[in-house]
Amino acid sequence: MVSIALDAALALIGLGVFVYGDLATNRTARIVGVTVVTLAVVVAAILASNRDQET
Repeated sequence: MVSIALDAALALIGLGVFVYGDLATNRTARIVGVTVVTLAVVVAAILASNRDQET
């Protein structure tokens, strides 16, 4: 349960960085935001895969 909350927080932080980068027209912040959100999606897929194998 904690890992799901951490993954959601990671996605929220990435989205926030992306939006900040978009509003501030900071290309580096947008790239970092997209990378963090992508990482959160990959972690969520791994968590879902592991959950299915445990049941």
